[in-house]
Amino acid sequence: MFLNEQSGKGVIFKMDNTGKDYKVVYNFEDGADNGLGKESHHDAMLYYNNSLYGAALFGGIKNSGVIFKINPDGTGYSPIHIFKEGPDDGSQPHSGVIAVDNVFYGMTAEGGSGGKGTLYRMNTDGSDFAVLYSFLKETGHNGHGRLTLGSSGKTLFGITKSGGADDLGVIFSYDLPDSTYKVLHTFQKGSDNGNTTEHGFLTREGGTLFGMTKSGGAKG
Repeated sequence: MFLNEQSGKGVIFKMDNTGKDYKVVYNFEDGADNGLGKESHHDAMLYYNNSLYGAALFGGIKNSGVIFKINPDGTGYSPIHIFKEGPDDGSQPHSGVIAVDNVFYGMTAEGGSGGKGTLYRMNTDGSDFAVLYSFLKETGHNGHGRLTLGSSGKTLFGITKSGGADDLGVIFSYDLPDSTYKVLHTFQKGSDNGNTTEHGFLTREGGTLFGMTKSGGAKG
């Protein structure tokens, strides 16, 4: 099952792994305040406990986006969290959630106490939503990609598109037991660094994290 942006609204579709039996199972609604969400973007769907969970970048309230749940056959579409901006909420979820011990974690590109985006959590039914960290320009902001769980199962890793010393983004960690945010790497100009991850995320193998940037490096 996948998300597809089309004509400002978008669809959820499915097909088998040979490309056959393509079928649209849900059409997103138009309108900024439709309550349902529209225009899903990157890494935006998770299959979990026999349901699909996704992020819609726009729609909802104030066009701030939603996190939704839907059955694999396209029935039962329902927002489980509608973003509202403000210091205690986020806005613009470019990517979907990850599940850790039956709790969802994700990022938004805007909202939070400084308007620079949030790291948030919620139960799988959308209850107990909370902002864990509000991003700052100095320590990275404008998170687009999804989060990655570390090998210990207790630390989240992520990338921001902007912020840091050169405003080119950072790699960060967030320790769940201690509620501690830490910048691990700041992207900078130069041939021995990368910058601007756009909608990137980290892939983990054991204790090693891999990722890519849009710009930077020896060839720029």
